[in-house]
Amino acid sequence: MLYSIIIVVFTFVLVFAIRNNIKLNKLRQHKEMPEEWEVYIEEKIKFYKNLAKNDQEEFKSRVLHFINTTSIVGFENMPVSGIEKLLVGISAIIPIFRFKNWEYHFLNEVIIYPKAIPGQGQFKGSYVNGLVGEGPMEKAE
Repeated sequence: MLYSIIIVVFTFVLVFAIRNNIKLNKLRQHKEMPEEWEVYIEEKIKFYKNLAKNDQEEFKSRVLHFINTTSIVGFENMPVSGIEKLLVGISAIIPIFRFKNWEYHFLNEVIIYPKAIPGQGQFKGSYVNGLVGEGPMEKAE
């Protein structure tokens, strides 16, 4: 009987936590691109400027979708600005833009580090400016 009560309580808490997390994620999502981001893209992103009008709209839509579906956080709770999130989204979409149905299904989080990470490559004093995946450099300081 006690086990049944524990299971019911645990199930209730789990369902409540999942529903609240889904609601929070929906609140964090941008329904449309903020004007500041649009201005930034139009003024600073050469790739965007060279696209046809309909491709520009698709590009912005895909960047926004990436930002909404991928957690973009700073290393050890370092603050991340909206423009930094935008730049991560832009950097993710440019290489795959011409692949119309391609998405980063395997990527759920991007961690921004405050500086380059010391590398473990063949060159002494080498640094890594970005990483993909998990491995020996995971959570490197």
